[in-house]
Amino acid sequence: MNNKKNILITGATGFCGQNITTFFKENTNYIIFTTSRKTAGGKHNIKCNLSKISNLKKLPKKIDYIINCAAEVNEKEQDFKIIENNLMIAYNLSQYIHQIKPKCVINLSSISVYGYPNAKKITEKFPIGTNNYYGQSKIINEILFQNESNANTRILNLRLGYVLASKIPNRYFISKLIKLLKRNKNITLFDPKKNFFNFIDVNDVSKICSLLINSKISGTFNIVTDKQPTLYNIISDLQKFFPKNNSKIITVKNTMINQCTISNQKIKKTIKFKFTPYEKFFSRVINNMN
Repeated sequence: MNNKKNILITGATGFCGQNITTFFKENTNYIIFTTSRKTAGGKHNIKCNLSKISNLKKLPKKIDYIINCAAEVNEKEQDFKIIENNLMIAYNLSQYIHQIKPKCVINLSSISVYGYPNAKKITEKFPIGTNNYYGQSKIINEILFQNESNANTRILNLRLGYVLASKIPNRYFISKLIKLLKRNKNITLFDPKKNFFNFIDVNDVSKICSLLINSKISGTFNIVTDKQPTLYNIISDLQKFFPKNNSKIITVKNTMINQCTISNQKIKKTIKFKFTPYEKFFSRVINNMN
């Protein structure tokens, strides 16, 4: 008799989804279903666009756990389509959740829901609100999923920091910095000693998802590493990998920077989780890119 539980990972070809899917296939004993808008290999991959409600009929009728990684990610573009697309994905998934009643749903949200306040160690109780369209879409998504919480279905909203993995997209600012350093190009930094980055190792995200699925926990959690470096720290760390570099660093004052840092104490205390040190996974990322 097969007692394996079914888990659905949406957005499985995206940056987070790809890494989380790999982790669960290698480290867990679930029957894993995945969705993606692109054609992808795998026995239980479902090609579908979750922003279209007609695609819900393609999804399995029996799923125990859902990890939602499906989203359009763009924190710079101020286009209502970002809100529209992410809203439709969340709305359609909430309808699916209402129908199949899974035991647990983990929704990957973002610390962008807080905006960019000048505050330190922001907890989950900090007021949410932002003029960033991507952040606004994440606020709406959290509400939609939370509305499906009941005695049978646990809902978890994970507010992720800036996710890093062994391979990071070219659009990431770290990728752009490395290209400039390799070419000995001048680099302009905005208030580097006041501009903070709240990173998280994608492997830690995967581990936390696994632990939460096998718990009785629900709620909202910030997911960031312990140390939150400034842009000055980051460029200093990067320069160690390019000892012969002679790029000129230009600093410029700018009020439109991230001056906040995020507290991860709630998740650490709830599941006794120990985050991978920033220095360790940052070095791994840079070594893989060189």
